[in-house]
Amino acid sequence: MKRKVIKIFSLVTVFPIVLICIFGVYAASVMTVYGNYYNNNWQQSSPIYSNVALSASSPKEGQTSVSTDTSITLKFSGDILFKSSQQETQIYIIDNLNRKIDIDIKTSDSNKLVIKPKTTLKENTFYKLYVNNLKDSKGITIKAFSVSFTTGKDNNSRFTDVDKNHWAYNAIIELSKRGIISGFSDNSYKPNESITRSQFASMLTKTLNLTTTSTNQTFEDVPVTNWDYKAVEAAKIYLTGYKSADGKMYFYGNKSSVREDMAVALVKALGLSVVSNDSKLKSTFSDYDSISKNLRSYVYTAYINNIMVGSNGKFNAQGSLTRAEAASLLFKIIERTEKVVVDNSEKVDKVVVSDAYSKSNDATLSGLKYDGNNVQGFQKNVSVYNVVLPVGTKNIPKVTAKANDTKAKVTITQADKLPGNATVVVTAEDGKTTMTYKIYFQVKANDDATLSSLKYDGNNVQGFQKNVSVYNVMLPVGTKNIPKVTAKANDTKAKVTITQADKLPGNATVVVTAEDGKTTMTYKIYFQVKANDDATLSSLKYDGNNVQGFQKNVSVYNVMLPEGTKNIPKVTAKANDTKAKVTITQADKLPGNATVVVTAEDGKTTMTYKIYFQVKANDDATLSSLKYDGNNVQGFQKNVSVYNVVLPEGTKNIPKVTAKANASKAKVTITQADKLPGNATVVVTAEDGKTTMTYKIYFLVRTK
Repeated sequence: MKRKVIKIFSLVTVFPIVLICIFGVYAASVMTVYGNYYNNNWQQSSPIYSNVALSASSPKEGQTSVSTDTSITLKFSGDILFKSSQQETQIYIIDNLNRKIDIDIKTSDSNKLVIKPKTTLKENTFYKLYVNNLKDSKGITIKAFSVSFTTGKDNNSRFTDVDKNHWAYNAIIELSKRGIISGFSDNSYKPNESITRSQFASMLTKTLNLTTTSTNQTFEDVPVTNWDYKAVEAAKIYLTGYKSADGKMYFYGNKSSVREDMAVALVKALGLSVVSNDSKLKSTFSDYDSISKNLRSYVYTAYINNIMVGSNGKFNAQGSLTRAEAASLLFKIIERTEKVVVDNSEKVDKVVVSDAYSKSNDATLSGLKYDGNNVQGFQKNVSVYNVVLPVGTKNIPKVTAKANDTKAKVTITQADKLPGNATVVVTAEDGKTTMTYKIYFQVKANDDATLSSLKYDGNNVQGFQKNVSVYNVMLPVGTKNIPKVTAKANDTKAKVTITQADKLPGNATVVVTAEDGKTTMTYKIYFQVKANDDATLSSLKYDGNNVQGFQKNVSVYNVMLPEGTKNIPKVTAKANDTKAKVTITQADKLPGNATVVVTAEDGKTTMTYKIYFQVKANDDATLSSLKYDGNNVQGFQKNVSVYNVVLPEGTKNIPKVTAKANASKAKVTITQADKLPGNATVVVTAEDGKTTMTYKIYFLVRTK
């Protein structure tokens, strides 16, 4: 005769047996004894249950924003009978990673239980209270039940693109609460995006709480250094792979996960017996040929168990799995596996003890754990173990142990500090034989050698990222003072050594040595002073005279030199920036121009100034002499324009007028008289081409 010991236990520890109990040969007996285990929707008619039921709970089922120091109060509709023995009553609180929370349990009156966590709960975390095997005052079993709640903020509205009307809302929110899925930085979930095979492996690993310590590489394209290595290795028995002709296995993690992959995972995760019926599968789905040959039995099993049923007569085996579909299907695993939670039950046979019975001397352990984790490399005959805890561990691990002989006595002395050690002494049934196991706990020294901030003169280094080691800082034009660099490490136990720059341009060095004393990272800041781009003049002169109207941003000037100027002026100029270069090209003739080119300190920026020199043209349009037939016109003055000349009586020849201008560049035009009496005209046009003066000589012949 074999019996089963059933109690609430960690999902991580019992998952395979959970699946067997739900879907295996023992399902009927478990359901008969324990009925509606953790799920009010699982109806059973065969057991007889007490009429006492849960009438109220605080917090309520599904309540959010619950205080982290809450107590859970359960009120019943009748009298309950609470027994502290773990064989009589099992009450557990489990967090989103299926870790047990230590609790105290009190009865305040005949129909109320108060459950108080021994430690403060985490913020924004999903918790679930399981109650099993309570009895009323008459000793009749009360139906098992659970109450879930979330601490901190209400997480139900965390995704902007998944409202309560979305078909996968409940699954997405539940998996999000449990930390199995997460959204994007814009608070969206993107439910319709396809999910890769690697991403699905990660989600499945979290759903089933799978772990691996393997360092062997199963798939050629998933090396140990890959981000998805642990997830793929832990979940590989639930996944599909690709086998090449040479026998090598490939995972192809970047490919989209498809529906037939999910069928395999669900069937394996739920522990279903795989059933093959190709003819039925072919008649059910018109796209039968698209289902991979090796996976058809899994697809058929998923179909007959109503897990994946297809649509419009098609299974769509190669259809990409969306993020919403993945959440919905994984939620089915959680729903089914949380109906019954069973520990590693031992099958015990009844035996007849003989008169010659002798007490056992077996003082070895069958299991040694800390915080529910198996001590790596445990062997019953090895007594000393070194456990390296993760960086930053503060809580001292709790050691548990189980003897190979159920009649042996196990005495555990827990570690009282970190680093520290725990001792397990096993005393055999004979009372004489003992074995002592020791676990030495050490906390891994932090190897974080990165900075959280990097500054100079109190200013954040632009573009700083902890994993970027080189920075160029451009200081303002004219900076003389060398900046002071300050830095802060991400790990408070890391050592930061700063070597300041000693000149400009120059560089400062920051070396971070991690707590482990080995890991280092060096940051460098190269300081440069921005070269001046000022290519303007502060003054512009010619022959010592300021160019009239000079402004630094005006580049062209016209200078009118006095009339008759012969010497070419010399241009001088001064730049606003003393480090700018001034190049002057002097004028080489008059009229002519001089050019001043200013090149800024940066060597790129230039400005060109031009001075156009002109000599003022003469406007003198007067004559210096006026003659006719070589005779001076009597009374001539340069500013007198009209003259009368009386020729001797009997003059027949018309006189010839000649004239000379005062300005050598003036033009003299003479129109001679064409008869007697008559007049001659002299027009003088000045050098400027504009100013003119007209002289007239009227010739008369004297009469008797």
